[in-house]
Amino acid sequence: WDTRNFSAGVMADGRLGIVCTRFRAAKPAGTEIHDPVFIFSDDGGRHWQARDMARPSADSHVNFHGDILAWPGAAGGSDTGGFAAFSYSTPHKHIDGLYTADNGDSWHWRRGICQPDPQIAPFLTEQWTARLGDRQMWMMVARATTHGAPADAAVFFSRDLQHWEGPLPTGLP
Repeated sequence: WDTRNFSAGVMADGRLGIVCTRFRAAKPAGTEIHDPVFIFSDDGGRHWQARDMARPSADSHVNFHGDILAWPGAAGGSDTGGFAAFSYSTPHKHIDGLYTADNGDSWHWRRGICQPDPQIAPFLTEQWTARLGDRQMWMMVARATTHGAPADAAVFFSRDLQHWEGPLPTGLP
C-alpha cells in the first residue's frame, strides 16, 4: 500500500484530520485499487487513529486534493462538526464530495457533484476549493485534463458545497 493524495485540516475540538488514498496495484497487472481512509488525532498529533471508508462506488478511484473545509449548518452541514473534502475519480472524469456532520465519526459520499464538459473541461482531476471570504459561497478550481492535453482550468461555484455551477471557462492553462 502507498498512502497518497490527501486533504487535511483542523476540525472541531482541535481534531487534526486527514482524508487520503491507500493505493496499490493489484494483480492482474494494471488493476489499481484506491481505498479512502480517515486518519485523525485528538491530542495535537501525539497519537493517531485510522478508519477505513467505503469508496463512492466499486469502480471509483479516490484521489483527494485541497483542504478539509468547514461545512456549516447554513449550507446543510453542521456548525459543530460539519466538514467536506473532494476527490476526483479517474475512470469517471468527475469530482465526488465526501461529507461529515459529526466531526469525522461518519462520512458519506455524493458522487459526481462536478461534471466534465467536453468543450471546456473534458477530464476533471486535481482540484482545490476555498470559501470566498465569509460569504456563503465556495469556489473550486480543477485541472481540466490529463496526460498533457491542452485545456483551461475549470472553475465551479457553490452555495452549499454539494451543488456546483460549472465548469466555467477561465482562459487559464
